[in-house]
Amino acid sequence: MSPKLTSILLWPLSKIKTYFKRRWGYLDQPVIVPYRTYATSEGFTLSGHVLEERGLKKPHADTSLWGNILNVLRRYWGGVIPDARVEISFDAQKKVVPTDRNGQFFAAFSFSPKSQPAPGWHRISLRLVGEIGKEFPDFVATSEVLISDPRADFGVISDLDDTVLISHATRFLRKMHLMLFKNALTRNPFPGASDFYTVLEQKGKNPFFYVSSSEWNVYDLLVDFLKFQQFPKGILLLRDFRKHIHTFFTMRRRHHHKEEKLQRILRDFPDLSFVLVGDSGQKDVFFYTQLATQFPHRIRAIYIRDVRQRAQHTRMRRLVQQMAERGVTLLFFEDTAEAMQHAQKHGLVPDQS
Repeated sequence: MSPKLTSILLWPLSKIKTYFKRRWGYLDQPVIVPYRTYATSEGFTLSGHVLEERGLKKPHADTSLWGNILNVLRRYWGGVIPDARVEISFDAQKKVVPTDRNGQFFAAFSFSPKSQPAPGWHRISLRLVGEIGKEFPDFVATSEVLISDPRADFGVISDLDDTVLISHATRFLRKMHLMLFKNALTRNPFPGASDFYTVLEQKGKNPFFYVSSSEWNVYDLLVDFLKFQQFPKGILLLRDFRKHIHTFFTMRRRHHHKEEKLQRILRDFPDLSFVLVGDSGQKDVFFYTQLATQFPHRIRAIYIRDVRQRAQHTRMRRLVQQMAERGVTLLFFEDTAEAMQHAQKHGLVPDQS
């Protein structure tokens, strides 16, 4: 069966399922899960999901093993709510948009030359309207949009797994152990990473983007982790939402979406250069060097945490040389202090000594 035909068949089935759950009183409390977004000079697009309440508990350092496991499973268990209507308010603009068969919504907001908001984070308000909104009239949610600072020296794009937080992304059993036994408050970042990123951010002046192969299901976990570990507040760009629990156990990762999102960020900020941070465990080094080739003079430096001791491989040494010929520094590092010293030496961050 073709993907298009499958989509046509599943859409009404998804609506019928929600209809009968509402009629028979089995529809759980709906939850709006919006994702932080960023604006260009023309405006921005906000996206998110409307889901049935998944019973997620806020993480605590003393959360039990069973509590951690339940929270992980619930992220991949909760049902999506198609055909819900979400009212989104930003500044003086208001939009009402429906959710698709995956429970996802999108809303575009535009700026006029005279209505460009000031740099910084701005609040967005959301609430359910329509039939479902009548059943749950008091339910609201909030999100934020980042208006970049025109004084920014550069933007920072970072991977998350094995770059910011220790994940063992290339080792299935160790990764599963971390996901099931740890939560946002007990997962460990790499030593010094938070300090390095904070200095790169330069007190909020330089925008931060976190691009990961994790799914939107774990968005709240990653936001909580970054906040608790005092990493710069930024935009998270993740993989498609997974609706079924069995997909969690497959742990299959496709990384092409990262390449697409990297290119989109650079196109959305044509006057901004970037610092890229990743790890050697997956394909970050190749995505980043391709980006430097596709967007000449836009990449200031590439930092790769060498989690697989690849720096001495012939192919890696060749890439370092190729990037140097293009005026881009490619640094493989094991200790974050190496990256910090390099950034200070090359004027990306002020010398802290």
